[in-house]
Amino acid sequence: MNKLATIEDLESLGFVGGVSVRTLRDRSGVVPREPGVYCVAAPSDLEPRWLQIGTGGFFKGKDPNVGLLELERNWVRTSLLLYFGRASAGKANQRGLKKRTNELVRFGMGEAVGHWGGRLLWQIEQSDTLLLFWKTSEEPEVEKARLIEAFLGAHGSKPFAVL
Repeated sequence: MNKLATIEDLESLGFVGGVSVRTLRDRSGVVPREPGVYCVAAPSDLEPRWLQIGTGGFFKGKDPNVGLLELERNWVRTSLLLYFGRASAGKANQRGLKKRTNELVRFGMGEAVGHWGGRLLWQIEQSDTLLLFWKTSEEPEVEKARLIEAFLGAHGSKPFAVL
């Protein structure tokens, strides 16, 4: 496995996409319905500015926000890759990549939907510029765990928004 620091590293593993959150708000149809893994990455020129109160939804009444010091502590300066998620097949692919990434984006727009994972993304002021990549996989749980483990080995911590 590579160092998991750049978009090129993702692409070398078969990830495709690179669609901004802003674009996905209007055109989620570009993401396939199959099971797989996905990654949220920062554009290479991102200098994060933190929001005390992010745009994430209050799912089940829980506040998704953390303190600014925790955001700063979690930021991994050696990688543009911020979050890895998975989308399992479920019944007739109801929880596939398209559905799961749509939930991620809707959560970031303040909706109370079930995508608590990655919630730190929405405390980045420029979150609409973040990029979504995906890769179909028959074993998304295994693939996600492998990616996080490789990231941990390369950077000494989990990706920014993987808690």
